[in-house]
Amino acid sequence: MLDDPHSELLSDLHSESEELDRLVAPLEPGRWLLATPSPGWSLAHQIAHLTWTDSAALLAVTDPGAFAAESDKARAAPDTFVDEGAAAGAALPPAELLARWRDGRARLHL
Repeated sequence: MLDDPHSELLSDLHSESEELDRLVAPLEPGRWLLATPSPGWSLAHQIAHLTWTDSAALLAVTDPGAFAAESDKARAAPDTFVDEGAAAGAALPPAELLARWRDGRARLHL
C-alpha cells in the first residue's frame, strides 16, 4: 500500500496547532488583545482566523454547496471578508474562541 502523500503535511499541521494551543491556552484574557505583526490584528484575531479557516476547510469537504455560498461571500467582499471574519471571532471570550478552535481542529483531524 502506498503512503498517503499528505500524511506528513497533515501531521506537521497537527503538531504545529498543538504547539500553538499550548502557547495560547494559559494566557490571561487580556493578553489575547495583544497586537501581532499583522496590522490591526490581535492574538485573538489570529486564532479566530485559524478557527474560520478550519471551519471553511471542513465545510468544503462536508457540504460543497454551503462552501460555494461562503466562497460567493468572499468574492463579493474581497478586501474585507477575512478581516470581518477574524473580528467576529476575536470578539468572543478567549475561552470560547479557544474551544471553537479546538473543536474545529479535532473535527478536521478525523
